[in-house]
Order: sequence, then structure tokens, then C-alpha cells
Amino acid sequence: MAEAVYLPDPHRPFARTLSTTAPCDAVKGIYCGGMYQGLIQTLDYIQNMGFTAIWTSPVVKQMNGNTNDGSSYHGYWAQDIYSLNSAFGSAADLQALSAALHGRGMVCVTSRTWVGPSAGHLP
Repeated sequence: MAEAVYLPDPHRPFARTLSTTAPCDAVKGIYCGGMYQGLIQTLDYIQNMGFTAIWTSPVVKQMNGNTNDGSSYHGYWAQDIYSLNSAFGSAADLQALSAALHGRGMVCVTSRTWVGPSAGHLP
């Protein structure tokens, strides 16, 4: 069976939880505070659009802080491939997202980035 895959950016405002107070200026390339719990809260919306799968941004730990190019909100500046990106939530939050998707008959695909980190971003 073919899947209709939704590729959200957890850092975007729609995935923010009600308790998120982080400032958001996506134009500046700054993380906006979205996380796995925010995606769980929007699953009705996503499923009602006809999507059957979610493909997350890379789940590995990212470099901290901001650079001239913004922050590592996108998930492609891996710092530690053995740890999770805590900005998106905890391991339990990621497991809860997977369980919520599977409970709806949906699929959870997680991205991993193995190429591209600079020497300063390696574990």
C-alpha cells in the first residue's frame, strides 16, 4: 500500500505545544519551539488532510546556539549521532508520537543525518 507522507518541520510554529513560549522568527532561521508533543496535538488535522505517514526532521542531537546562518532548527547539523535532539522532545516524547501514529494506523518515519556534519559537529 502506498503511503501519503507528511513532512512537517517540528520547529515550525504549528507544532508548538500550548506551553511553548520561545520567540519565533522563522525568517531568521531560528528554532521556533515546535516538538513531538505539538505534532501529537495536530494529528487529527494531519490525518484529516489524508496523510497516512509522518516523516520527521532528523532526530539526532544538533549543535547548540545560533550562527550567522541561524540555528540548527532543521536537524541537518548533527553534533552527536548517538543522542536525540532534545529541542524536539525526549525519547519518551518520540515514542509517544510513534505510538499515537500507530494507534491511528499511520506510519512514523524518522530522518537520520549521517553525512554533512563538519568536524566541529562530530561526537
